Amino acid sequence: MACALLGNYPESHPLILRMTMRRILTYQIYPTIPAELSFLEILARNLWWCWKPEAEDLFRRIDPQLWKATNNNPVQLLAQVDQKRLEKLVADDSFLAHLQRVKARFEERVTYNIDTRHPINASIGPVAYFSMEFGIHESIPIFAGGLGILAGDHLKAASNMALPLVGVGLLYRKGYLRQLLTADGWQQEEYPEIEFYNLPIERARGPEGEEISITLNGPDGQWRAFVWKLHIGRTILYLLDSNLLENPPAAREITARLYAGEPRIRLAQEVLLGIGGMRALSQMGVFPSVCHMNEGHSAFSTLERLALFMQRFHIDLETAIQMVSRCTVFTTHTPVPAGHDSFPAELVLPHLRPLADQLGVDAERLLAWGQHPNADQFCRVLQRDQPPSRTDSPPHVGPLVARMSGRRGAHRPYYKRRACVDFPGSRDLSDLRTSPGAGMVHEFSPAGEYSAPGRHL
Repeated sequence: MACALLGNYPESHPLILRMTMRRILTYQIYPTIPAELSFLEILARNLWWCWKPEAEDLFRRIDPQLWKATNNNPVQLLAQVDQKRLEKLVADDSFLAHLQRVKARFEERVTYNIDTRHPINASIGPVAYFSMEFGIHESIPIFAGGLGILAGDHLKAASNMALPLVGVGLLYRKGYLRQLLTADGWQQEEYPEIEFYNLPIERARGPEGEEISITLNGPDGQWRAFVWKLHIGRTILYLLDSNLLENPPAAREITARLYAGEPRIRLAQEVLLGIGGMRALSQMGVFPSVCHMNEGHSAFSTLERLALFMQRFHIDLETAIQMVSRCTVFTTHTPVPAGHDSFPAELVLPHLRPLADQLGVDAERLLAWGQHPNADQFCRVLQRDQPPSRTDSPPHVGPLVARMSGRRGAHRPYYKRRACVDFPGSRDLSDLRTSPGAGMVHEFSPAGEYSAPGRHL
């Protein structure tokens, strides 16, 4: 028929091939889950099971070999399991009893594990926990190591404790590298594509049920990112994805790999995580009472929060700085200079100019908050918790960064006028306690006397 429409073109002609290729569609075939086993689909799409041995054993009993072959991924398991095996499980009283035990525990710990009458759930917004990586389970390879495992454990613990916390991260389509050895012993890396349809993710939606996407301005113009949602018990993790067909190739590469090596992409990842993450929460009607930054990759979130505070409370920049600095928490795991990214000023300025317009200041002032002394480099660590409230103020770091990394030299240049005994970080770290409600680290004297006011979450 194509030849008849296009004349006497042979079937190998490029026009014919393009018309033929458009008719090729990919379908994912799933078995029919019996009604008696319908809870398996609910459980597979909530990662609560991955830290509950009895729930994990339930999936393993379905098909132990397939469970191992799918990298312990219940979504993929239920998509590939044989229909006859499911029908056999319906007649297995032991399996059904196991399923009912897990279901009862799930409903107790997830479905009904919240008391809305508690002040922490009724009077304030949730804690927004930002991290470049989250290690929830090996079937979702968006983490590299200990930082991600810690972030994942925070979300799991929040679910167990029924704390109002949401996670914010990035959805990498190639995740982190996998290492392998060649036949002659050389180490190689590969980045396999992640099949999203095998992940328990769904599009995040706004208050009116609309699918959420955010828009950012970069050096090459505007680009968009989708927002996905992942359930970890009763805690929700929001993941941003820039791999949209409408985006230019450079923007689509932003969420390709975790910890991209190219500075331009690495900076764009941090802008997407911090600024994009805050905008995603705003579009979903979420106004966090506290923002917790797991390492400094999301430090740009503080600038977006300043703009949101100014708009929401009709206040000036100086007042917003005081408010934001008291409801922001930062955790560092690498208190050495090499552990914090620095970027050339010319790379950072195009990302800061749109925010500068919202804040009513020059982009150069925002840049100065994070510039090294005597260096044309921007380090997002320096403006984390509390940017300078006056243009003539010396650059300084957030109190948590200072106290934890001062002795190690990461931020010593910013405290040249202070005596060694007064230098942040000169005391034992065991004497430090964090106060998320106040957004800073307070010090306890050896006698246990509390030396700074603040509230605890």
